[in-house]
Amino acid sequence: MKIKGLLLSIPLLSGCWDQNLLKDVSLINSVALDLEDSNKVSTTVSIRTIQGSEGTGEQKLKTVTFSELDSTPRGARDKIDLQVSKKINSSKLQVVLIGEELAKKEFYYALDIFYRDPKSALNAKAAIVKGEAKKVIELGSDSDLIVGEYVFDLLSSAEDATMVKKNDIQSLGTIILDPGQDVLIPFIHRIDHKTAKVMGLGMFNGKIYSGADLNHEDSVLFQLLSGYLSKMARFTKKIYDTNSVKDYITFDVSKVKRKLVIKAKDSSNIIVDINLFIKATVIEFPHDVLDSNKEIKKLNSILSKELTDQAQSVLSQLQEANCDGLGIGRRLAALHYHVWKDLDWKDTYPTITFNPKVNVEIVQKGIIN
Repeated sequence: MKIKGLLLSIPLLSGCWDQNLLKDVSLINSVALDLEDSNKVSTTVSIRTIQGSEGTGEQKLKTVTFSELDSTPRGARDKIDLQVSKKINSSKLQVVLIGEELAKKEFYYALDIFYRDPKSALNAKAAIVKGEAKKVIELGSDSDLIVGEYVFDLLSSAEDATMVKKNDIQSLGTIILDPGQDVLIPFIHRIDHKTAKVMGLGMFNGKIYSGADLNHEDSVLFQLLSGYLSKMARFTKKIYDTNSVKDYITFDVSKVKRKLVIKAKDSSNIIVDINLFIKATVIEFPHDVLDSNKEIKKLNSILSKELTDQAQSVLSQLQEANCDGLGIGRRLAALHYHVWKDLDWKDTYPTITFNPKVNVEIVQKGIIN
């Protein structure tokens, strides 16, 4: 009786009315958005296709790019849809690249198309491109390079090196809308017709790109100041002045601890103390002196001062760009609401006082010493 009842119920089961078969769509691998002189948005997408070779029957992946211009990203994408044999779909999107000029004017608003579409891949990585973003997308048009995967791997490598904190479209939207914190997004340069490079972090003032950036080493130190350490964080510092390779020391950060304290008597007297404790591993130092405790203490002192000065520079750059990347406003609102409620944070943030102090301790010297 149970089997008979089961068989009778099968015809009553509903199918997948909202299914979206891969064979019926063209998957966008990467997308670039640029602001043109006409004040319209140029949208460029890369789509992976499988092409066969006549005679051999071999098939290989190839990237095809399409570009259109319209008043909105959605309008441009609809025009691209008319060029592609199957309806384009962004559910497997890996990277979103925003051109510098568009980022300075309407960064957040240009992303609206991704937040509205339930099929969008909100885990796609985002980056700013110096110049036109489509120039990076076009890297794959004349080669076998799958540009979306290539840029995705570039950004993943930067994350491993503590240069970039892991971010995606979804998390960016959350921070951008937070009045007590600003985002920093990696920026990319196209080097030549085959390669691009992650150069550092672009600093945001609210919903738009400030136009100011942190370079590679400053980006790493910023992440440490925020209390974040990924798989590796590396610095090279000049400690002597003899015009030789022996003037430099290179070390990895093996452990980091941050202590941040905000003192706020009133809106005109906000002080932020940041103490950073770093355990370091020496990986290059052409001097055979690391077996001496005296030399180790001397190096610790030099590196502590170097990084403290650099930390002050990083914080000054953040204030000049009016980018609260450390989320000081969020902490102030939570811990000193009586001060926060009466101030305009965007006017106040550039005037607060930062007191950074970095303490470096060499704990590993390499196998030589």
